[in-house]
Amino acid sequence: MRIMPLSAVALLLAGAILVPVVAHAQSWTVTGFLHGKKDKPAEDLSGIACEPEEDDARLCLLIDDETQFAQWVTLKGGAIVAGALLPLISDHFDGKAVELDGEGAAFADGAFYVIGSFGAPRTGAPDPESAARLKADSHFFRIVPEGDSWQISDAASLRSIILADPDLKLFADHELADNGLTIEGVTVSGDTAYIGFRGPVLGVDKSKAAILSLPLSTLFKGAPLPAGTEVHKISLGIGKGVRDLATVGDDVLILAGPVGNEKKDHMAEGAYRLFRWSPGSDQASELLQLPLSIHGNDSPDKPEAVLPLGVADGHLDVLVLSDGPENGAPKSYRLDWSE
Repeated sequence: MRIMPLSAVALLLAGAILVPVVAHAQSWTVTGFLHGKKDKPAEDLSGIACEPEEDDARLCLLIDDETQFAQWVTLKGGAIVAGALLPLISDHFDGKAVELDGEGAAFADGAFYVIGSFGAPRTGAPDPESAARLKADSHFFRIVPEGDSWQISDAASLRSIILADPDLKLFADHELADNGLTIEGVTVSGDTAYIGFRGPVLGVDKSKAAILSLPLSTLFKGAPLPAGTEVHKISLGIGKGVRDLATVGDDVLILAGPVGNEKKDHMAEGAYRLFRWSPGSDQASELLQLPLSIHGNDSPDKPEAVLPLGVADGHLDVLVLSDGPENGAPKSYRLDWSE
């Protein structure tokens, strides 16, 4: 079912190009406790990745960007079932835990991946606390099953690879509100990792989102600048960066949203959108404008994570989680996905 806004009907009647419409959402349930900061219910969910479905269930890894861990969950029958925690870092500053700021998760070829933001927004000269935050959020973990446990490795060279790009380097020390460098999405296709930046958005009119692609096989061996590394600049709209990425076949699903934190940007019509991108192109096809819902203090629920659920009969089902509401207010959508 699709709902056509009156504004879109008016455009159609006038002979204009029809804008993408808002799809019907199906709410999911959450069973058990999803852990957020200070052992409170999760309200800052930012990424999810899953193994292929097995016996109508999928093992997934979920991240909250204000913690030091990830959490195992199971998807089954329109529900998210909470599981055990997976500690990833133990950094502290001045006696307090420093968050990983985990922003993206992916799964491919038997391995899970979790990436930090690689950004420490600050003003003025660097200080010890901002340095501690930068160290804590500059991780790209690969998590591989090893018997009854998991082997965790870190791509320590990723920061130097990012800073080797002349465009991204210019924004490495900027605050997020000043178009600063911040990773918010990752996906993996074959041996290629695609890393999406919320900021900076590039170009004179700030209409180009940045996605870094590079080969995993050399990245996790510590190569300083793996051959095949490229920064793609994708048109997603003025002031819109990447909020999450996911792989669907040979294409990449992009969840886009405002680069800044201003409430007016987040609450604007069409602030959050889903795009379909074919790697190698500088254009992406818009699939959906995500409807905004409002919770306490007139703050919007900010879509932060997208998970493909499956393709059938020319449609793609996706699950979207939001930053703000308890347990991410999971909702699924059915999108047109013609070949």
